[in-house]
Amino acid sequence: MSKTLNVVGSCLFLAFLCSCAGKAGFRESTVKPEPSAGGTDAASDAKKAADAEKEKAEKVLKRSKLTRDLAIAREELVKAKTAIENQKAGNKDSVEKAESELGLAKKKLDDFAAKHAPVRLEKARNELQGSKDYLKENEEELAQLEMMYKEADLADKTREIVIDRAKRRLDRARKALVLQTRELENLEQATLPHETADLRLQLRQKELALDAAKRTAETDVKSKQIDLMKAESEIVRIESEAAQLDKELAT
Repeated sequence: MSKTLNVVGSCLFLAFLCSCAGKAGFRESTVKPEPSAGGTDAASDAKKAADAEKEKAEKVLKRSKLTRDLAIAREELVKAKTAIENQKAGNKDSVEKAESELGLAKKKLDDFAAKHAPVRLEKARNELQGSKDYLKENEEELAQLEMMYKEADLADKTREIVIDRAKRRLDRARKALVLQTRELENLEQATLPHETADLRLQLRQKELALDAAKRTAETDVKSKQIDLMKAESEIVRIESEAAQLDKELAT
């Protein structure tokens, strides 16, 4: 009986030892081996080298783009300078044209006041005086005819025709005198003052046009100068950025 118990105990003990050995082997097989320190450093160096090459390629590409941008910026600078010169030439023409028109308007007003208006006024007064003289002459003629036919021994029909003709001339002369008087009044009080005012208005408009041309010229040139400054600033920016990239690529 005791022998049997010893055999059973020995078997159980061996089974327990096998079970422990199997579990230890399983744990060893599931644990991954850690890489060595030498392998980690190599991978890190390779990644750094790849990143450096990528960064360098990007800088080279950016430098190439800056070269194109610089060429464009220089063309923009030339364009801005040309625009200023053209603007100044155009402004000069505009101002000179406005000055010429102002001078012409002033001369028209001066000539009108000194020559045309006085001549027209004098002519109208002379024509009025002629109408007065014509009226007086017809009045005298009618009086002479009436006196002559009163003393002459002529037929009544003939006397009537001559007298009536003289009266009609006298009536036309009176109407002409009224019209001439009105025309002179209109000329003095309305026509000449209105024409003078119109010429003065034209002169004022030309003065304003000249002032506007000068202001526009100044504003336009300043605007073009700002464009020129922007173009110069852009060139400086691109050249500075390109120089920095060149320095980085050289290292």
